[in-house]
Order: sequence, then structure tokens, then C-alpha cells
Amino acid sequence: MALEPLTPDSGIYLGSKPPHDSCQTVQSSSPSSRSPDNIYHNNNIHSLDAQPPPRLTSPSCSFSSSSLIDLHLSDAAATLLKVFFESTCQLLFSVPSVSLRTFKQRVLQFALSDSLIMNAVLGVGGFLPNCDQIHHKLEAERLRHYVAAIEELKSSLATWTSNSAQEALRLLLATSLLSLNECIRGNESGSFFQHLQANHYFASIVFESRWDPDDSTFIGILLEQHAYWQLASCLRLVPSQTQIDTLRQSPLLQLDGLRQTKTFGVLFGSASSLYQLAPSICQLAINRELELTTGDDLGCFETMESLSEAVREWEHEDTRINDCVDGTESMVAGKVVQLTMLLFLYSAYHKDPVYLRSISTPLVDEGLAQITILKHTPWMNSLFWPLIVISTHASTVEHQATCMDVIPQGLILCDRVRECLRWLWDEPGTTFGLTGFETVLKTHKVDFVFG
Repeated sequence: MALEPLTPDSGIYLGSKPPHDSCQTVQSSSPSSRSPDNIYHNNNIHSLDAQPPPRLTSPSCSFSSSSLIDLHLSDAAATLLKVFFESTCQLLFSVPSVSLRTFKQRVLQFALSDSLIMNAVLGVGGFLPNCDQIHHKLEAERLRHYVAAIEELKSSLATWTSNSAQEALRLLLATSLLSLNECIRGNESGSFFQHLQANHYFASIVFESRWDPDDSTFIGILLEQHAYWQLASCLRLVPSQTQIDTLRQSPLLQLDGLRQTKTFGVLFGSASSLYQLAPSICQLAINRELELTTGDDLGCFETMESLSEAVREWEHEDTRINDCVDGTESMVAGKVVQLTMLLFLYSAYHKDPVYLRSISTPLVDEGLAQITILKHTPWMNSLFWPLIVISTHASTVEHQATCMDVIPQGLILCDRVRECLRWLWDEPGTTFGLTGFETVLKTHKVDFVFG
């Protein structure tokens, strides 16, 4: 699974700089110069008494129940492995059928020869909705492997020398799996952003490297997943100026290179250009606060009008996955993102709660109607955060009941979302939207991730 080219003309390259090869020192294109090993320096995760499992070296790259016999996994670990590949992976993408088999095979190849990746895979495990005795045992096993993955990652970062694109790919996969773990469990401590910061460092290196064509599907999915997390996590009011600058300056997050991949759209669907507006809307929110505080005209109205026009004139994007999906569902999913961006934009500019409520209610009506159409489709996988944005503006009993109905049942993440939304809806009528949501989470001392 080499990244480095065999010849100067071989491989696939999407970055904006000359591609790295095996004899060059790789540097991250991230604006931050922070070494990745410092990211986990002060984390509060400690080793458990249980020892990490031994390094696994099985050469097999196919997944079946019989193949588990050769891995010397405990029954609980074998169950976690099966759940990950047979269930969890299906819930990662808007279009899971597209290239999912290739993605799973690559992850399994890494896991069978690398204990860091195997521990990270088992650390994610699966969605365990019930809490009976069996699931408690599985959760204890999952946590043991998660902690082992953290310790191995810290060891790998301590010896990181920035000279191997292949190692960057390995650590990109590891941090992607750890980020996914925090996403699906609605982590309260903000660990997701810690993993995402490391993930960005390695994603930038992989993006600026030349790919072996055999790895193009696998790497394309990993990079789109990272870009989606970065841009979707920007849908809050307001990230720091540093975060906004990172989003605007990263060549990877401009998406032009990723659009060349045959898998592009497995997360963004047909709405990538809408997600690209999120950093500009966040910048507007910062400028608008300053404009209202100082009384200076910072051109926020003109910016809002320009962004509003861009959102309203959005058209369904052609992607290479469109031939493999239901075009109607893809268009509906894009419409949901469009309505979400309008809510996000209006919240960034309008500060009168009565007026904001009046213009947001019709968008909530339409947004929930569209989401209901997609309730039992894979598109819900990447529409989760847009659904939360819409739900924070739900003002009627009918709206709130619909939100509760379309949020998936039986998952830890979703149970926590319902709890937080109920907190918000119990507040006075002037507390709503993303600003109200942030206020409620701070009141309850929660830093949730709804990736």
C-alpha cells in the first residue's frame, strides 16, 4: 500500500504542491507548526490494568467468522471486530455501497498487520444500544483496546520524523478511527477535536503525496471523511479565528483536488459547495458581533446578502457517485444542507430573536419535511449535524416531535442528542438556534460532539 511513486509519472496526485516522494522530507500544509506528538501531551486517558493484545500478523485480508480463529482474539474482541466490519462501516457514508468493500478490505489489511490499527478498530467496535451483561463485557473490552490504541499512537508520534508518507497514511487511519469513536459516542470531553487536529496534520501530508492508484479509493474516502468533519464541525457559532483560518488556508479543504477522486461524494453527496461556505459564514458571525459592538460598518449586510444568494442559487452537483445512487434522494439530501446553511447564515447575522424566529420557522418546516423522506436511507449518516442545526430552531410541539422521530433510535450518540435538545426546548422562547444550544451546553458543562 505504498504512497510513494515508482516513477516520476506514476501514481495519482491531487495536491497543490509538488508531490512528496520517498527521499523527501514531508511537511504538513497545515498553518499550525505544532508537532503532532504535543497534541496528546496533556490528555486525560490513562492505561488500564489490562495489557494490550499482542501484535497481529495474519496475512489474510478477507473478513469472515472463520478467519477470526487464526487471530487469537477473545470472544468479546472477535464480536467487536465483526460488528465494526459488518455494521459500523455501513453507517459511515451517505452512499455506503460505493467502494465500501474496497475501504473495508484496506482497513482490515492494516489491522491484521498493525496492532495500532487493530486496537483502534476494536476501540471503535460498534453501536451497542443496550446495557445488559453481555454489552457491559463488550464495552469493557472496547475501552481496553481504545486505551491501548491511544498509548500506541502516542508512542508512534514520539518517534515521528516527518519523512514517510506511508507512515502518515497509517497515522491518518488511526486518528480517523479514534475520531469516529468519539463521534458515535457523543463524547463530552472534546477529545474529538484533539483527534481531529492530529488527523488534519496527517491528512495534509497524505493529500500532498502521490498515491499508488490501488490506494486511490481508500485514501480518497479517508480524506473526504476528514474534510467533511472539518467543514461540518464549523457549523457552530462561532469557532475561533484560528480554526476559521485553518479551514480557509488548507488546500485539502478547498475540495478541488478531492473532486477528482472517483469516490467523491460518499459523505458530501451533492452539497460540497454548500459546506465550503461554512467558514465564510463563521467569519461573518465574528464580524457581525464586532460591528454591533463598535458601531462600525464592516460590510456585514453586503456579505450576508452575497452568501444568501450563493446558498439560494445552489444547484445539485454532479459527482461520480451519482450514477450509483438514487438521484431524487441525493437532491433531497442537498436541499436539507441548503436549508441548514440558510439557518446558519441568518443566525450569524440577525440578532433579534423575534425576527430570527419568524424567518427560521418556514425553513424548519421544509427541512423536517425533506429529512422525513430520507429517514430510512443512508443519507441520514451525513445529515446528522444538519438535522441538529434544524432541531435547535424547532419551536412547536409538532416540530420537536418530528425531530425526535427522525433521530435514529438506540444509539448512545442519539440518546445524548435527545437529552441536549430537551434541555434547549425547556428554555424560554428566546433561547434557540445554535447560540441557544451553545448556551445550554455550557450551562450543563457539556462539550458534545455530534460529528
